Amino acid sequence: MKLFAAGVAEQIENPPAYLTRCARNLLISRARRRASAHIVTCAIDEGRDAPAPPEQTWGIEEGDIRRVYRRTLLAMPRKTRRIFLMHRLKCMTYAEISEQVGIGCSGVEYHMTRALARCRRAASVHRL
Repeated sequence: MKLFAAGVAEQIENPPAYLTRCARNLLISRARRRASAHIVTCAIDEGRDAPAPPEQTWGIEEGDIRRVYRRTLLAMPRKTRRIFLMHRLKCMTYAEISEQVGIGCSGVEYHMTRALARCRRAASVHRL
């Protein structure tokens, strides 16, 4: 009906094929409308349906990492451990540490390099 109302019926080269295609498209449209009519939607309850953050997992991983670093610190030579903790926990500069320990700044740097290398190695092994 739409075809005749538009006045373009004379321009179609193969009217039976065109009508078959139109009928097929109408059936597909009707099937889609019926299928979408059966879809049930539910409102999302943000309080109940929101994903929970992985805080428990983070806590477990934090504990694991702390144990790895603690074992690593305890395995360090006494002087290296002392210098590392003075720098990291007490926020002392290399110059202040060298005065207190009685070694040069290059010695402090050497011990810090060794300590950091051990920590990096322990962390990379833990990730595997």
